[in-house]
Amino acid sequence: MDNGFYNDYEERLLNAGNGEEIENEPEEEAEKSVAEEYYELPLALKSRSLIWSVVSFVLGALSLALCLFYYVGIPFAIAGLVFSMVSRRNLGFFEKYSIVGLVLGLMGAVAGVFCLVANTIGLI
Repeated sequence: MDNGFYNDYEERLLNAGNGEEIENEPEEEAEKSVAEEYYELPLALKSRSLIWSVVSFVLGALSLALCLFYYVGIPFAIAGLVFSMVSRRNLGFFEKYSIVGLVLGLMGAVAGVFCLVANTIGLI
């Protein structure tokens, strides 16, 4: 089953990152807020981005929880940051899970690097 709208929209999103301009929308559609645009996205694109956001949240939380084990916490933090950016790239804005994942990933990365340095100089 071929969904023309979904394929066209996904193609426009992919081309937008390549430096190509997205064709101008009519003026009544240009005035829509980000929330209204979110509800008009195809369901497959929203669910895929929500999955990336939730994965970002979970990895960010694990990175902060496991920051004492820096060899596990730092890779989880980096993965959480990457998945948060992937979610933003798909939608064009950050969802709330993605924002929380980004913040937790940053905190986990900082705490993991601190634990790495503390372990290297012998404090832990």
